[in-house]
Amino acid sequence: MVTKMQRRQFLKGMGLLGLGASSFSISHLATALGSEQALTEDYLLIACAKQQQQHYLAAANAQGEVVYRLPLPARGHDVALAKPEQQLGICVARRPGDFAQLFNPLSGEALAQLNPPDKMHFYGHACFSEDAQRVYLTAGSVQSSQGSILVYQCRQQQWQLAEQWPLAGLGPHQLLLLPGERLVVAVGGIHTRGREKLNLDSMQPALKYLHSETGQHLLTRKLNNSKLSIRHLAYSPQSDSVWMACQGQDPQQQPESLIYSQQGQGECVALDPHADYWPM
Repeated sequence: MVTKMQRRQFLKGMGLLGLGASSFSISHLATALGSEQALTEDYLLIACAKQQQQHYLAAANAQGEVVYRLPLPARGHDVALAKPEQQLGICVARRPGDFAQLFNPLSGEALAQLNPPDKMHFYGHACFSEDAQRVYLTAGSVQSSQGSILVYQCRQQQWQLAEQWPLAGLGPHQLLLLPGERLVVAVGGIHTRGREKLNLDSMQPALKYLHSETGQHLLTRKLNNSKLSIRHLAYSPQSDSVWMACQGQDPQQQPESLIYSQQGQGECVALDPHADYWPM
């Protein structure tokens, strides 16, 4: 399913939100139009609405009508949803971010705001456990960009930081919960100060798998090109493989591909950018 919304209705909804096509990053637009994770039964969720210097989490229905706008402290990057019946979503601030807003995706009600520990920031992404009692967020040290997974847990209707799992890598970005109690994390490998990149000559991107209950390291796989920062992930249940979208960090280099896949214990494989399609 691509979307329940026709293109004209979608553009109408963007107009009502005060948005133009340039307001969407490619990743957000792809998520909004193509991912069932970003769709509820009636709404298309958009994390990057901005109007009169105010950032919002916004939802439009299939008729292109704005259903709700939830004010955000700053620019949002990613929206992750739990199962529809759990009525729980989270919008994470753009890196380096200091908030993650939990909300009800049906009503737009703000539920709780999560903040990182002192001297840490979020990296824009989160995912829920199967029972939606825990939420995992990528985070890092403000000083070193050393990555961590922060695990927040809901106890007696209060969300609190329960665990912090260190990652052997800098600048983690998106993460996904996979079947078999696996958590897969895209490690960009870049040390940043604010939005400035400081270590492009020595960056070490990687794909990492952790046990989702304990944080135990399960597997690390690297790319054949250290100048590609792994940013976003997709999962294919048919083949139990993970797909990676990368960003080139060397303007002098012409990479063979920006899309990789990884399956089982195998290495990361560059996908042919000239192919008409890639088998799932």
